[in-house]
Amino acid sequence: MLVLALFQKKQRQEKEKRDGIEMRRNKAEERKQKKEQERVQKEQRKTERLEKIRQREEEAAERKRARVEAVAEAAAAAYLCANCGERGRVDDEERGVEWYGCDGCECWYHGGCLTQYELMMAVTSLCDGEKWTCKRCNPWDYEE
Repeated sequence: MLVLALFQKKQRQEKEKRDGIEMRRNKAEERKQKKEQERVQKEQRKTERLEKIRQREEEAAERKRARVEAVAEAAAAAYLCANCGERGRVDDEERGVEWYGCDGCECWYHGGCLTQYELMMAVTSLCDGEKWTCKRCNPWDYEE
């Protein structure tokens, strides 16, 4: 009987030990799962923040592009050739259309609308860093 009691006591102790080990394993696994969930949630929040930042940057870039385009169109429309009356276009530079501005009357001229002599005077003045005035402002400069 004593042996049986000792045997049962030993079995209970071993069972309690196994149960304790199992309980610690379960708690460790729960902590591990909880940490993994927290890591995933943190990563998701980070991804969401980065996505919001990217969207804001794209929106800001789009607004900036729209402003630049509007300014370019307004600036191009401000150029009006004093000879032919044609307005400037945004793509004039890409198309190779040259514009020359008179420093006297502030009128603008297409390079193609100026005579060869006027064009030579304009280019020479610009290359020398001097002001250029058109034929209307200084007709005596253009007497041949």
